[in-house]
Amino acid sequence: MEKLLTFIADKMEMAGIPYEFGEWTGAVSYPYCVGTYSAEEYRYEDECTNGTLTVDIWSRESKLSAVQTADRIAAVFEDLQEVRDDLLFFVRFTGADTIPTGEMDLFRIEVRLSVSMWKAE
Repeated sequence: MEKLLTFIADKMEMAGIPYEFGEWTGAVSYPYCVGTYSAEEYRYEDECTNGTLTVDIWSRESKLSAVQTADRIAAVFEDLQEVRDDLLFFVRFTGADTIPTGEMDLFRIEVRLSVSMWKAE
């Protein structure tokens, strides 16, 4: 899983998207993104493992800045396929939802990415 998380973080950084996994540890500057990963236990015959990466986008600037960040994530992971080291990654944008925060000036969008990973031969 470490290689997968590094792969995702690298793609976010290359796209200029402020992203950390698990929790934001840097100085807060909006918008920023925090990812969580949920893995499926089943491993297919072809050694494929699947999961879902959820990226929460937080913004106090405006709803528009959160939407623009979601659009950038969707563009990066539209149908991304790449071999890195000994793994083949396939990451696909599957949707996004606005999530109420209860604060008038705090906006949150949840983006979902479907992730498949195979050991390359």
